[in-house]
Amino acid sequence: MQRMAGAPGASAGPIEEARALAEAHPSDDSRFALRAALACLARAEPPGQPLIVRAGGKALRLPGAAADVDLRRRVPLQRIVLALARKRIEAPGEALALEELLAAGWPGERVGDSAGTNRVHVALTTLRNLGLRGFLVSSRDGYALTSASPCSLEQGD
Repeated sequence: MQRMAGAPGASAGPIEEARALAEAHPSDDSRFALRAALACLARAEPPGQPLIVRAGGKALRLPGAAADVDLRRRVPLQRIVLALARKRIEAPGEALALEELLAAGWPGERVGDSAGTNRVHVALTTLRNLGLRGFLVSSRDGYALTSASPCSLEQGD
């Protein structure tokens, strides 16, 4: 977005600029967009706090969380989280294809295409519901942990 001298928010931050634009152009759409932006900002984690994947993928700690998310009884999820964390650390921004996530979660298993796709999608939905919604990103290449947030992988086991 290009800022013009004298325009609302010409020297303000993005939130102040959004508020000024919503006031300058009042409509349901502008008010909704401002509320949505403020809601996203309220959920945003402070920068610098990493997503921590515990050794072996047995658990993960979300930024700002007081307790780990336990994955000990969810072995395919452990393997998928480990694969995503390794890829995030080794090649930030690069995604893992569905086939790679299937091989990571269920190594050596022969599964039909649609069944394998379903397994991976269910696993990713479960991970999102366990707290990774803001960290899992998808692209045409596959899925990755966002490079916008730090990620730490503990060694051991």
